[in-house]
Amino acid sequence: MSNNVRRIISLEEGLDTIQKTIIKLQNILEHFSEPHLELSTSVNSQERMNLYSIIYNMCTQKVPHDYSQQLYENYTKAFEDYIKSTVYDEMHRQAMDAILAMVFSAFHFHVI
Repeated sequence: MSNNVRRIISLEEGLDTIQKTIIKLQNILEHFSEPHLELSTSVNSQERMNLYSIIYNMCTQKVPHDYSQQLYENYTKAFEDYIKSTVYDEMHRQAMDAILAMVFSAFHFHVI
């Protein structure tokens, strides 16, 4: 009979590992022209498998060590922060460029 006792993964330990991978993925998205090509070389299969195992184990640990809600909240926050810091800023910059172009164009027609 084997002793299949899993080691308890603390919230801090799990979030630390997850955060490191999130930062790595964000760097890939921000610094490579074709992130889908770089993903396989920058985050290897062992890292992805390890991350998956950590998240799975953290969500299936017995109470009070079931961290599924905290992981969901952390994921939501990380996703929202990334969208706000990159996508929103870029959309805002492009909108401002378009507004300035329209103002310049309108002003150009009224200059004598």
